[in-house]
Amino acid sequence: MTVTVDTSGLSRKILKSQLAMRQAKQDTLDFARSITPIKTGYARANTDLVGDKIVSHYPYAEDIMLHGKSDKLPANTYIPRVKAFFAKAIERNLKNRGV
Repeated sequence: MTVTVDTSGLSRKILKSQLAMRQAKQDTLDFARSITPIKTGYARANTDLVGDKIVSHYPYAEDIMLHGKSDKLPANTYIPRVKAFFAKAIERNLKNRGV
């Protein structure tokens, strides 16, 4: 006796989930850049997505993000806002792709 399992639907769902996750990461990067204080644009231009992490390639990133040394971004608000946005972006992108 042979049992055949149709995995074509599963493969499509996995692919849709991967695409949704990739889009959520890009949306989160765009959001992180948008809330980064802008004076010269250097900080926004040097914030990138590297693998699964948003990385800020400028020397004063910690001062701005963690210590609130900016009038536009209070201390300890950057990381929680980005994490909350990412969670919502995942949900939204999965829903939009029908997963």
